[in-house]
Amino acid sequence: MDFLENKNKGGYLQFELALLAMPVSFGELMYSAIVYGCIYLGRTKSSKLAAEVRQSRWDAMPARFKAQTQRANSDDVFALWLGAEALGFTIEYPAKTLEIWNNIWVFLDKNRERLTRLVFVRIKAELMQRFYMGSFQEDEFRALCAIYSSLGRAWWKPISSKIIGLRMRGMCKEAHMRMEEKISGRQRLSAYRINALCRKLHRLRFFARYSIGRSACYSNRLTSEALAEKIIEQRIHKVEHEKKTRDERNALMAKLRRVTLEQHGSGEAVT
Repeated sequence: MDFLENKNKGGYLQFELALLAMPVSFGELMYSAIVYGCIYLGRTKSSKLAAEVRQSRWDAMPARFKAQTQRANSDDVFALWLGAEALGFTIEYPAKTLEIWNNIWVFLDKNRERLTRLVFVRIKAELMQRFYMGSFQEDEFRALCAIYSSLGRAWWKPISSKIIGLRMRGMCKEAHMRMEEKISGRQRLSAYRINALCRKLHRLRFFARYSIGRSACYSNRLTSEALAEKIIEQRIHKVEHEKKTRDERNALMAKLRRVTLEQHGSGEAVT
């Protein structure tokens, strides 16, 4: 698979976080993520096409793809081509690509008890190009996937190094992580190493990051300055709310004491 100049600069590729748990090389992991993203997008686009438009697109599909419909699901073949075209990828050997797609689903089905499904990483297609071409290291890619999947559709969110460590391995639960460590023998990264990776990715502007004490908040939609403002505003609102609640509670207690004293002074029974 070769990556062409991205035609759709705003194109996003989505794949399941669980793919990060696959026992494959970094290159194979990237290939699998791109294949999943192409077919996922292609299925979405295909479902929205009118029958006549879908037929015209099918007719326009290259012969090397049509040849695969005899041995693979025709909807998967069409979705692969449709998604790859939209994201700017060209696939010279669709047979090999569809074999990888099949391997992905064999892995996900076989390990469904220790994986959290339908947690997605959403990343720009042109950014995936940079990782696929070897511009960054595997741990950096995994850390970015962990943060993006944790953020989801949120504008910003506090994310602990423990959560990032879990998601870097494609896991969402501690129990699943322990099971994975027993099976593979690989240990998770230290909090120090995870924080170093996150600081580097922040310097490279993959996301905004703002630390308060031992916790850190992240955003892939806001600038660092805007994120800091949001966090400070939330802290101020929280302090003001707590003060208001405390003042109301103190006023209520004072009223109760006053009523109690008045009832005792008048000889009335207190219930």
